[in-house]
This record gives sequence, structure tokens and C-alpha cells, in this order.
Amino acid sequence: MSIKQARASSLRNWTLGGVSCVLLIGLGFYVLFHLGFAIPLATLKTPYEIIAVLTFLLFPGMFWANKSFTPRNDNLKRRILVLGPYTVSTSLIGIHYVAKAGVMPIEDVTPLSIIMTIGLAISFASAYYILTRIDTQG
Repeated sequence: MSIKQARASSLRNWTLGGVSCVLLIGLGFYVLFHLGFAIPLATLKTPYEIIAVLTFLLFPGMFWANKSFTPRNDNLKRRILVLGPYTVSTSLIGIHYVAKAGVMPIEDVTPLSIIMTIGLAISFASAYYILTRIDTQG
């Protein structure tokens, strides 16, 4: 492991990446939902705060998932374990607040949430299984 690799993978750098993503998500919320759909900023405050906290917390988890500098499947499996719950939770929060804002019919929330959760769970479980099979064969 070189000094450059150690610096690039420090918790501080991951945390700064998390802050950058939170700010970019805020800009996306403003441009897409406020300017694009004319949703008042007060309505966007709560979903943005929830997504911002989840996104910020994602980065220490990804630091843990990437802390080994050897490119092994273990790192990929740990990334799946971190990204899976993040993806499902942010998607469900997004669906809930999009329906609450009136962009999507409220009766579509439950079926879409169920289908999306099952689809994401199958996708992440399949990826984890495939990586486990590769580990046992290689």
C-alpha cells in the first residue's frame, strides 16, 4: 500500500466525499423538484434532510467496505451490504415524498414500493451470491 493510496482512502476523505454528495443532492432537489415541479422548499425540507443524513452515513460505511487495499471480492460483498439498505431506504423515502407532494398518485405508492423493494432485494442478493460463488471457485 502506497502513501497515496492510504491518503485517498482515509476516513476524512470519505467524509468530505459525503459532504460533497449531500450538497450536490441539495442542488438536485432544488433544481429538479423546486424549479422543475414547482414544489415549495418547505415541502422539500424533510425529505432532503432524511436523504442527506442517510447519504452522509453511507460514506463511513463505504470507507469500512473499502478499507482493505487488495482488490478482492470481499470488498465488493461489503459494498453490496452497505449499498443495498441505502438504495432501498432512499428509494422508499423518495416514493413516499413524491406521492405526498402530488407528483405520483397515492394509490400507486404501495404496489410500486413492494415491486421496487423485491426487485432491489433480488438484485443485491444475486450480486452477493455471484460474488460468493466466484470466491469459492477461484
